[in-house]
Order: sequence, then C-alpha cells, then structure tokens
Amino acid sequence: MKKNSLFILLIGNLFTLSAQPLSDSIVASFNLLEQIPQEKLYLHLDKPYYSAGEKLWFKGYLLNATTHQEDLPDNYILTELINQSDSVILRKKIRKDTLGVFSNAFELPPTLPAGNYYLRAYTDYMRNIGNDFFYSRNLKIGNPIANNIQTTIQYVEKEALQYTAEIIFTDDKQKPLSGIEMRYRYSLNEGEPKRGRVKTDKEGKVMIPLANITVSAKRRLDVEFDDLIYVFKQTFYPPTVSKQFDVTFFPEGGALLSVKQQRIAFKAQGADGYSRAVSGTVLNATGDTLLSFRSEHDGMGMFTLPSPKVGETYYVDVTSSEGITKRFNLPKVEASGVSLSLAYSKKAIYYEVQQTNDTPWQPLLLVGHTRGKLSVLHPIEKENVSGIVLTEQLQSGIAHFMLVNQQGNVLSERLLFVPDQAPHQLKITTDKPRYGAREKVTLQLSAETMEGLPVEGNFSISVTNRATVQPDSLADNILSNLLLTSDLKGYIENPGYYFLNQNGKTLRHLDLVMMTHGWRRHHITNVAKITLPPMKYYMEEGQIISGRVDGLWGGDVKDGMVTLLNPRNKAILTATTDDKGHFLFSTFFRDGSPFMVQAHTQKGSAKVGIEMDSLSFPQPQHKGIFSKESIVAKAPNYLAAAREQYYITGGERVYNLKEVLVTARRNQMANRGIHGGSDLSTPTVTAKEIERSGAETALQATVMQLPGLTILSDEYGMGTLLYSTKYRGTVSLVLEDRTYTGIDATYVLENLSAKEVESIKLLAGMDALMANLGGGFSLFGGNKSVALAVTLKPNRHLREKSKNFMLYTPPMGYSDAVEFYSPKYDTPKAKNSSKPDKRNTIYWNPAVRLDAEGKATLTYYTPDGEQPQTVVLEGVDKTGKACRIIQEINR
Repeated sequence: MKKNSLFILLIGNLFTLSAQPLSDSIVASFNLLEQIPQEKLYLHLDKPYYSAGEKLWFKGYLLNATTHQEDLPDNYILTELINQSDSVILRKKIRKDTLGVFSNAFELPPTLPAGNYYLRAYTDYMRNIGNDFFYSRNLKIGNPIANNIQTTIQYVEKEALQYTAEIIFTDDKQKPLSGIEMRYRYSLNEGEPKRGRVKTDKEGKVMIPLANITVSAKRRLDVEFDDLIYVFKQTFYPPTVSKQFDVTFFPEGGALLSVKQQRIAFKAQGADGYSRAVSGTVLNATGDTLLSFRSEHDGMGMFTLPSPKVGETYYVDVTSSEGITKRFNLPKVEASGVSLSLAYSKKAIYYEVQQTNDTPWQPLLLVGHTRGKLSVLHPIEKENVSGIVLTEQLQSGIAHFMLVNQQGNVLSERLLFVPDQAPHQLKITTDKPRYGAREKVTLQLSAETMEGLPVEGNFSISVTNRATVQPDSLADNILSNLLLTSDLKGYIENPGYYFLNQNGKTLRHLDLVMMTHGWRRHHITNVAKITLPPMKYYMEEGQIISGRVDGLWGGDVKDGMVTLLNPRNKAILTATTDDKGHFLFSTFFRDGSPFMVQAHTQKGSAKVGIEMDSLSFPQPQHKGIFSKESIVAKAPNYLAAAREQYYITGGERVYNLKEVLVTARRNQMANRGIHGGSDLSTPTVTAKEIERSGAETALQATVMQLPGLTILSDEYGMGTLLYSTKYRGTVSLVLEDRTYTGIDATYVLENLSAKEVESIKLLAGMDALMANLGGGFSLFGGNKSVALAVTLKPNRHLREKSKNFMLYTPPMGYSDAVEFYSPKYDTPKAKNSSKPDKRNTIYWNPAVRLDAEGKATLTYYTPDGEQPQTVVLEGVDKTGKACRIIQEINR
C-alpha cells in the first residue's frame, strides 16, 4: 500500500470542496479553544524536602496552556500547603510583581508536625476546569526542633492477613521511653474510629492492632501520651499492606476490534497504588496459549493480539513479581468499528487505520492537535489508509490524534508524545574550579538555540548544599510538568524519568504512558462542536470585592451608589449596583487590609443594608501517592543541619507543655472581652470612662485615656501609627479575633465609634504576644510587643454599627513580598565572624532574566565548609519553550 506525506497545514488549502464545511467547523472550534485560553501553573522550589522552621521558597510560572507563553492578564495565584489529612495548613495569595514574577515563601512553623504534605497552586480562573489540573507536588517535611521524642513504626503481620502497628518511642538521646500510658484512635475511610489504650514496654514499644490493612482505604492512626511528664501527639497514616494487584488493559484506538491485529497496552498496580512488575500469557477460551508478555517499565507493557475474533473470549493469566497469579478478561471483541494506530520515529509519525469487515466504509478525517492548537487535518481515503505526519510541524508535548466521520464524531483516538526536537543549550560556568568557606562565587549563565542564537527568557535558580540536600531526578520538574503531567489527569509515577535522557528506550516507555492514560485536558467527542466548561470564575487582573445592597424592607437597590475607601493606598472607588443590588470593585489590597464600605440609594437615602460576598476555596484533593521513604533515608544529615541553622538565625526553642486547667469564678464583665491582662495593673479604659471623656472615636478615647500613647506619621507617608513611648514600639490592635497592625490599626480605631466600645486594654510583653496569637497571626514578622485589646459592647458587632456603613476586611489579600537573605562575606570582619553559617539553601533567585545575548551573571557567597553544591536553573523562553539544567559545582 502506497504511503505518502499526509500532513496539511491550516494556513494552506484544506483538501476537497466536499469536506470544506466540516473543515471550517473544525477550524472554528479549535480557534475558539485558543481564543478562550486555559492556564498552566508550575512552581519551582528551592529544595526537594524541608524541615520545620525553614522557609519554603517558590517561584510560580503562570502560562498560557496552549503556547506556554507568559501572556496572560491574571495577576494573582493562590498557593497552599496541605497535610496528609487534606487540611490546609498555610495559604497565600501572591501578586505578580513589577517584573512579572510570582514569588514568595512559606515560613514553616517550628511546631509543624513531621510527615507527608503536598503543595497546591492555582488561579481562580483554573477552577473552571476543576482541581485535576491544579499544580500539585508531594513534599516531605521533618521536624528536628519540636520533636524531642523520636518514633519508628513498622507494620508486622502477626497472623494471616492480620497486621499490627509496632511503634518504638525514644527520647532525643535514643533512650527508650518505657512505661508510658497512651491513647490511640484508628479510623478507616473516616468512619467510626476504634479507640484503645496501650503502654510502652521496656524497649519503648507498643503494638496496636490494625483492621483491614490489606484493602485499599484511607487510614489514620492518632497516638497521644497520657503521662505526667511527657507531652506527645502524632498522626500516622498506615499504608495498604497487600500483595494483591490489578491489571488494566487498553486496546490501541479505544476498542478491541476484529481486525488483522491490534496492539494492547496494560498497566499493573498494587493495592497501595504503586506499579507492579508482572509477566503473563494470553489464552483463548479453550485454554490455548496465544502469546506471552512482561511489563517493561513501572508496571506497563504492550503486546499485539493477532486476528481477534468476535464471540471469542480471551483470558490473561498474570503473575506479579511477588509470585501472586491472577486471571483477567480482555475487553470484548467488537464486530464493527474503526481503529487508529500510531508509531513514532524521529522525523515522522506513522499512522494506520483499520476497520472491521462488518463496517461499511465512510469518508474519514485525521485530526490532530497539541494542547488545543490544531495541527493536522487530512482526509483518509479507502485506498490510502496509512501514511505519515512530519514531526517537525508539531509542537513538543502530548499530541492528540482523532479519527472522525463526516459529522465530526470521534470514532477512535490516540495520544502520542512528541519530544522537543531542538532543545536549547544551557550552560553554567564558574569563575573558579573550587571554592572554600565563605568565598564569593560568580556564575555565568548562557542559553542558545540549536542554531547558536541567543535565548531570552524568564528563569529561576536555586543552589543547595549537596552534602545535605540530594536532588530528586525522578520528581516532577518544569519539563515533565509543562509537557506531560499538566495535561493529564491522575497520577504519573516518577515523571522526571522520562526527561532524563529521551533516547529510544525512554520514548517507548513514554508511549506506554500515553496508551495507558486516557484522561487528558481536552476531552472531545465531536471536533465540530467542541464545548467549553461554563466560565464561573474569571482571570484576576485586580482583586475582587463584591456584595449586595438591599433596601429598607430587603428589596433590591437598583443604581445605588457604593463607595469603597482603602487607607493603605489612599484609594477611593465608586460603583453602581445592578438590577439586583449587586456591586463589584476590582482593586488590589494586601492581606489584612481594612476597607470602609458605604452605600446609598440612587436618590441618596442611607436606609440601606450592605451584605458582602463570602470567599470560597476549592476542597483539597490529593491526586498522588506519598512516598514511603523518609527524609533521614534520603539525606541523613539534612535535619541536623536544618536544626542548627534554625538556632543560628535566632529561632526560638519549642517546648511541649502539659495542658493546665485553671478553675475560678467567672467574671461576667470580663467574659465579654476576648483578651485579658496578666494582672490587675493592666491599663484599662472602661465604657464609663470613655463616655466621661467625650471622645467620639475609639482612637480619641485611646489617646486621651491611656498614658504614653501618641500618634506618628509612618515612614512612607501613607498614614498614621499608634506609638507607645513607654515600650518604644508601634501598637497593634486586636478586635473581634482579628489583628490589625501599622496604619490599618489606626484607621480602624478612627472609624470605630467610641459609643460602641465596652473596654480598651493596653497589653505588653507576653500579654501582647498572646493577644496577637489569639487574633490568628503567627510569631513571625511585625512588632508584637504592644497590643491594644478592644472589646465591643454586648450585642454589638463591628460590621453592624451602621446599616449603610461598615468596616470590612476581605478574607484573602495578597501577601507581602519576601526576599531571600544571602549573606555577604566581602570584608575580613564579615568573613571571620564567629557566627556559623550552615545553610541548606545557599542561594535562591526567582527573577533571573537572560539578556539579549542570552546571558546572565549571578554572585553569592558559600557557607561554612567546602561541600559540593547543586545548581538548578529552570525557566521559559519568550517563545514558550521550557528549559532546565542541573549541575554540580565545587566537586
């Protein structure tokens, strides 16, 4: 059968006139996909794992999902750190800076429990296509700071399929903790937990029975000491312990047909979700062996079934590497249908169309696209059912090929990965072959195309201590994410493997991923009628503040006037309500910024009410599998180095204290406040004293009645600060379980009527610290030495002080920028400082720009010691090509 090149570009003629109407519809459908873009978000992290007390540095690449270019108007991304129980531990909203960069850091609390976590990132707009395409990465976090009790756990089979969790507890000197009473709670799939009590033996060991550990489920084991001396609480997540496995079979093209031969891919997975190596045989109904096979990579493989027959039943006997044999049925053979088969070579993709004898011929089209960009559109003739598509015309990444009829319905489809045929050449050179302690390092970065032309782009770089931080070559990176995992739903095991060395063997393994992974970003059933998900969420060029204004009797206020005042940036915005009384502002504000919202009817009446819209977040949904390997196994020196650096940089020691129950007669007056001083000497202003003073605002009452308080202008001229001359610090405000600092505190007090206030207390030292913690803020950042605790009168609420006026603090503003600190040892005094330097992350720069010559120069200083360093450079050039290089220096 004659083969010819059947690739036709869309910018030329589109074959026959008879097919013109359908081709126009197909082109229009894909143009719609491009006009309403989707987004991709990737985070470059400074390290593969972390310790409590460290900063988790990240840089976000928000890209057009089709072109991979940074041409989107979205100015905000959301980032979340989530634990294994799918609870959000930390959340930040990041605003794009003036250089177009999304970068920030999570400060991991020193009390953060060690365990498995995952980092999730997304935009509001990405919620339109669901959580499956959010950025997600598994992380292991250790805690050498608050963990003065060490645990080791193993799951032991005591009887057939009956398992016990054996946990050994030791102190920080590896001495067994014997005779400790403890409670435990074991739950399965969030059902009713089984509770019990156990006691450690002389080896510090307890044994807890675990039911149903051999079946796939979500388990949780909570252990808590019941001891007079030791305080300890920890959650374990018992894995599925089973030798059972399952195998799924995927006929190429979608269905198993009665054709001359058909390739069938398969994937074997254990009950724990990890792949299993298997081998097996294919048999017919009479037990005759037709062929043998074995998995090639991560439980995946492929075999060719000759002449499948309708009505014939095919079995597969599969044996795992653990010696377990199971029988599976192949899919039913279909009597009618067509199938698309593809094979990749370096310069071309070979295709072949097969159809059953019972299927009448009909004109067909071969349609192909990469990330929604149409690339292939060609008729398939009865006399020419095979041909080639030139790979030079395709974008790198996942190409989606479809065989469609004249109505545009997809009859058969196949994913195929097209590697980057012309990757950029990245180089990292140093000014010296080796460096000693506290020496200056100069890195020269350069990038050029295969033709030797300079590359311009947006990059980020991390330099880590290789003695403590071991790079994970199999983990997701910018190449595997943008070209593979971000376009597929579900879990890809070891995605970085497929981009280490894209030789023939690796590409074959990557093709197995394509054949066994049917879920993708674009699910198309008719190429002429591509539908888009409803756009409920929008790109955030600005942050949205919205709500509704209702009339005196709850009716809609049409064409009402709403005013929004922001003291932080001295902005005054106005909006008009729609037919239903809704209003919307697009502005910008940092987290914790208060606003004043005021509304009137069109005729100026103030007899209205304001209701602000609430903010929702998508439910956490972990789509990966947590590794069983511990940080200690990966890098035994890492946690010790992290703990030492934490204390070097002024980290506070963490003490686990027993809870103390204090009983006393309740003071009804004091009970209405949320914060109290530690003794009777706490300066307090009562409602009666405020009334006698004649103060109109809470700020006036504060300055008039509390000694040592004054008002100063802030250094930026943005507003005023409340300052304590006695304690020499700015005063924060704690009001209704929220903390306000700086000019925000002063603004709230200015706009709070003195008549609403029950009491004002001036707290200092530990009282101020606890007051700020009660407001939900961390120990890190800001002046927390002096706080003003304001309690409102009974049945009064800050937002209800006036129907048409309210103070409103949005639940999620953007986080302040965080800058990576890199010490400079550029003087003899600095270099000879006795303060140790044990950095794990030596250098981090999220905003590396290659100039017009494709070059950039960076400098930093080494820490103590002469350890080798790992340099990771990632980024995207102006055309949307992803780039990455990892290099070891100072070896």
